Amino acid sequence: MRILSFDTSTQALHLCLWQDDKPALAKICYPESANRQEVASLVIPEIDAAISQVGWAKQELDLIVVGQGPGSFTGIRSAVVSARTIAQALRLPLIGVCRLEALAAFACKKAIGGKVAIVLAASAGSYFVAAYEQSGNNLVSVIDPAWANQDELVEQLKNLPSVVADETAQTSLSTCGIACQVMATDENLAFAQAEIAARRFEGQSTQAEKFHWSSVEPLYLRGPSITLKKSYGDSNQTTYAR
Repeated sequence: MRILSFDTSTQALHLCLWQDDKPALAKICYPESANRQEVASLVIPEIDAAISQVGWAKQELDLIVVGQGPGSFTGIRSAVVSARTIAQALRLPLIGVCRLEALAAFACKKAIGGKVAIVLAASAGSYFVAAYEQSGNNLVSVIDPAWANQDELVEQLKNLPSVVADETAQTSLSTCGIACQVMATDENLAFAQAEIAARRFEGQSTQAEKFHWSSVEPLYLRGPSITLKKSYGDSNQTTYAR
């Protein structure tokens, strides 16, 4: 089975071509600037270049996998729209994978064992969180992906033996007595997504309709924050959250 997997929920494009339970190509593409629009613009050219590099044709793909988020609003939306378009055009099944689950897959491979929580800093004083437990070759959700403030997060984490967080979240949680391991920043999310999706799809290839492209949606977890310039309207009310 040949899989195309990609993610743009961060400030880089994570890309992986997967075949027969191992990657045929895996790369992280960093744009010249931190502009989120530039990351989105890399998706199609880099996919085309990667497929050409390994000698595949798009018509030989069996499955598309995309990172659903959480993360950058622009990045998530762009990735999901691109994935749905590719899957629709090639008439292929599409699977969306939560970024937190992909990060948990890396954590479990490092023999952390048992239940592991993944925490990412979101907006000021809030976090994205989920927890998983290894069950055979699969990850089982213990805490569903959510957006939480610091008090809510501490309550959720207090009975979990292992917490892996990004550097910003780890710094904040250390002041609350929550011990965290800092996650690596160079792990390819698309690699983990492809592995997760391959297991999810295994044995169900004859029921590909379960993975129709229209069923995959962005996983935002929180509403967007909108900041207006002070010159617009009431200068005392410049930030709105949905």
